Amino acid sequence: RVSAMQDFVADAAHQMRTPITALRAQTELAMEEDDPRKLKTQLRRIRDRAVGVSRLTDQLLSHALVTHRADSATLELIDLRRVAVEAEREARRTGGATGIELDLPADPVMVNGDAFSLREAARNLITNALAHGTPPICLKVSITQGGKALIAAHDQGPGMNPVQLERIGQRFARDAANPQSAGLGLAIVAEVAEFHQGSIRTTAQAVAGFEVGIELPLTPASVVAEVDSE
Repeated sequence: RVSAMQDFVADAAHQMRTPITALRAQTELAMEEDDPRKLKTQLRRIRDRAVGVSRLTDQLLSHALVTHRADSATLELIDLRRVAVEAEREARRTGGATGIELDLPADPVMVNGDAFSLREAARNLITNALAHGTPPICLKVSITQGGKALIAAHDQGPGMNPVQLERIGQRFARDAANPQSAGLGLAIVAEVAEFHQGSIRTTAQAVAGFEVGIELPLTPASVVAEVDSE
C-alpha cells in the first residue's frame, strides 16, 4: 500500500497543478479586463473553476482517508440503513444536495465494516448520481437475491456507456461532458468495496433508469444476535 499511496500522491499533485495554473491565468486576465460584461463572464469561469478545484480537493482528502483506514480501522457491525441516512444528511450539509430520496427496508441490513469508509462511499454515490444522472435520485439499501447487502444510488438517466463502464472505479476517469468532475468519486467507492471484500455493481434498464452501488458480504442474523447478547 505504500507504493500505491506514493503513486496516488504523484497523480494528485499532477491533477491539482493543472486547474490551479488555469485558475491563476484566468484571474490575471480578469484583473486586466475593463469591459464589465466580459469581466462578468470571466468571473463566472473563475467561480466554476474554483468549484471544480474545491471538489477535487475534497475527494483527494476522502480518498487518502479511506486508503489509510483500510490499513488501520477496526471493523464493527453496522446497519447499512444508518449509513444511508447519515450519508444523505452529510451530502445535504456539505454539498447542498437536495431532493435525495431514501429507500430503506424495515429490517436491519448488517455488515461488518468501517462506518466512516462506508459513509464516504455512500456520499460519493450520491454526488456521482447528482453530477451525471437524471433526477430523482434515490439512495437505497437492500438485500440482493444472491444474499448480499447492497447500498446504491438510483437515477432516471440512461447510465454509463460501454467505455465508461470499462473504466469504472479508475482514478481520475473524468467525464468530458462534465469538466467539473474530479474523476475520483467512483474510485473511492471501488476502494471501499474492495476493503470490505465487496464489489461495485451497476444496473441499467431502459425504463427503470440506472443504478450504481456496492455489494457487500451480509452478516447473518445469527451472528448479529450472538454479538447483541454479549
